[in-house]
Amino acid sequence: WDKDPAKPTSERHWSIAQFADLPRIQVLYRQVVPEFITQIEPLNGGSSLPALAYYEGNEMIGFAIVSYGAHGIWVKPFLRPDVDGIDSLIKNLIADIPDRRSRTIYLCVRAYQPHLEPALEALDADPSKGQTVMVKHMAAHHKLRESFKLPNLNGQPETPLAQTQHNVYSSGEIVNHASTKNNR
Repeated sequence: WDKDPAKPTSERHWSIAQFADLPRIQVLYRQVVPEFITQIEPLNGGSSLPALAYYEGNEMIGFAIVSYGAHGIWVKPFLRPDVDGIDSLIKNLIADIPDRRSRTIYLCVRAYQPHLEPALEALDADPSKGQTVMVKHMAAHHKLRESFKLPNLNGQPETPLAQTQHNVYSSGEIVNHASTKNNR
């Protein structure tokens, strides 16, 4: 969605997210974004996540990731679907983006956020053509070998070595487990 800057409609203002907001941002992200999407598009940024946050009391209602470019500003809003007044929240989000200058604001709304579309339509924002995200899951085969000494039991001589071999994929899922021990 493409929208030119607007004036705020109420006292519902967004603020620049601080490091202390990060845990709440992560929780809200997991609540709003489906789990299979978080594997494809994880919330990155750590302590330097460029975001705006919106609170009602002590409760985070939404946040928006903001990326600046030479010709526009890319904004990915994440709002709880049960919140009232999404229209005014989106309009104030657009107005509260710092360092806008005359750049166009692009709001990135995903298919799992249908509750945001009526607010964008009410603002007369222009939808862009849809985008499709394609993902190819890849795994690399690794053989891991571990060697270790077995402990002495009841005064018996130490067993030289035991070898364990795991065939693992990079996702961490053990596919084949073979263990060989030096038997007496």
